[in-house]
Amino acid sequence: MSDSIAEYLDELRRELRCSRRRKALILAEMRDHLHEAAAAAERNGVDRTAAETIAVQQFGRATVIGQKFTTNAELWAALGFYLHAGMFMGVLVF
Repeated sequence: MSDSIAEYLDELRRELRCSRRRKALILAEMRDHLHEAAAAAERNGVDRTAAETIAVQQFGRATVIGQKFTTNAELWAALGFYLHAGMFMGVLVF
C-alpha cells in the first residue's frame, strides 16, 4: 500500500466515531475502493504513486468522510431504537 493511501486510512481511522467492528468494515471497504480508483487511473496511463494520490484526492478529506459515517451511524442507531421500541409496544407510528 502506498504512503498516501496508508496515511489517508490512518487519518480516517482517527476520525471515525463508531465501534471497532464497524470501523474495521468501513476501513476495509474504503481501502478496496481506493485501490480500485488507483487501478483505474493506472489503466489511463498514470504511474502507481500518482494514481494513488489521485484516488485519495477524489475521495475527499478524511475528516469529512469520518463525520458522514459518524452521522449516518447515529441516525441508524436512533432509527433502530425507535423501530425496536415500536415493535415492542406493538405500535409503529410515522
